[in-house]
Amino acid sequence: MVSIMATDNYSVKKFTVKSKNVKIIGHRGSSKRAPENTISSILCAAEDKADYAELDVQETKDGVVILMHDKNLKRVAKVDKNTSEVLYKDIKKIDLGSIYSEKFKGEKIPTLDEVIKASSGKINLDIEIKNYKDDTELVKKVVQIIKNNNFENKCLVCSFDYSALVKVKKLNPRIRTGYITYLSKKDNLNLQYVDYYSIYYPKVNKGIVEKLHRNNKKVHVWTVDNIDDAKKLIQIGVDDIITDYPNVLENI
Repeated sequence: MVSIMATDNYSVKKFTVKSKNVKIIGHRGSSKRAPENTISSILCAAEDKADYAELDVQETKDGVVILMHDKNLKRVAKVDKNTSEVLYKDIKKIDLGSIYSEKFKGEKIPTLDEVIKASSGKINLDIEIKNYKDDTELVKKVVQIIKNNNFENKCLVCSFDYSALVKVKKLNPRIRTGYITYLSKKDNLNLQYVDYYSIYYPKVNKGIVEKLHRNNKKVHVWTVDNIDDAKKLIQIGVDDIITDYPNVLENI
């Protein structure tokens, strides 16, 4: 795939958006500018004028909801243990920023509560529940943290696990939910407890968008890092685009 950042000669003026205003979602924040799933990355997405910052949450061994995409900490934190096997007091000791760049020395793995407080008034959040162990308690905690911060109207909650979304809606119907999918033929495009579908972008076409819109579902696409792809998706009417380069996508 050609990166959005590698496409330097595109003309913004020649491209006219024919669909409704498309919202931009920064993938794991603005993860090409700062360590993914950190407060810095979320705030960079706000600086880049993204409408939302996408992030991933899971639990530590002692049940603290933190930001982390992978089941294992090795890739981003150089610790070869699963997140669920590590206590929060030990998670807090990890200097995630220095691993990424000296510029971010001291950057920690944040809790969901910390991120919501840091982003409030700056950017909305697209919270993906990484339900690696079908954990009802994780869903309950995410919903409670959102409620405690009066953040229902400033966030989305999504997951590959539809049962987790059902639990979210039943606990708090005010929270908008999204089903993440690679879009196979067996997918139901009118799930009751879903407000939007977040779809791997090569699987999306105009017919899919129109069908979901008829079902009163919004269409998100991920992860779009090529300008030509983004333009095509905008023209066929998607509602939100998840990208690693929200600053570039904002220009078109």
